[in-house]
Amino acid sequence: MSYRWKIGSVRAPLLATAALLMVASAPVAMAQDAPAPKPPAAKPAAAAPAAGDAATSPWIKECGQDPQSKKKLCITSQELRADTNQFIASIQLRKLEGDPKMALTAIVLTGQLIQPGLLIQVDQNKAVPLKYVICDPTVCYAQAEVDDAFATSMKKGNKVAAITMNPQGKPMVFPFGLNGFTKVYEGEGLDRAAGKARRDALQEQLQKNAEENRQKLIEQQNKERGEAAPAQ
Repeated sequence: MSYRWKIGSVRAPLLATAALLMVASAPVAMAQDAPAPKPPAAKPAAAAPAAGDAATSPWIKECGQDPQSKKKLCITSQELRADTNQFIASIQLRKLEGDPKMALTAIVLTGQLIQPGLLIQVDQNKAVPLKYVICDPTVCYAQAEVDDAFATSMKKGNKVAAITMNPQGKPMVFPFGLNGFTKVYEGEGLDRAAGKARRDALQEQLQKNAEENRQKLIEQQNKERGEAAPAQ
């Protein structure tokens, strides 16, 4: 069976919800023998203009000094987690001050086919192929070099997706909303402490939304049972 990607042929749906600077700690991960994840079943947020509101955007920009060049290094990222706080995937743009190129990195759980690599696709645009560069026992990192044209496509887009191939040779899509990306990407950025606080706030909101949805489901089920009960 051939696992070669047909660039641009994959159509990615929308979903929403940052990874730290590469020098920071790795994301929380599942056990090594966990099966390749399916995209969460939570209802995706409605697509919104990419400009959006930075205060409510799932994107985070963190900046610091690159230890080698001593230049400003910024990473704009979004992390996808389950409402149980389990890490699923993340996408990040790593830009060094004065460099026209930037590194596009995707982090996914192990259990993907390595040979075909990974695709990043903005809306229905041509997908960008990434090569896996390293795997630890729980996650794999894929990377490619992009320029400002790719960042511009994200500013104009509604969604961006990381697309991998599972062991059965079928595409797995991990989509991220682009709400607020432009303002976050063009903003000053946060230091590590502020970035952590922002991630904690996003996760708290995700868990709150999950609990509210669970309660609504319980109420709806109770109502349906009441309506179905025979009259005495």
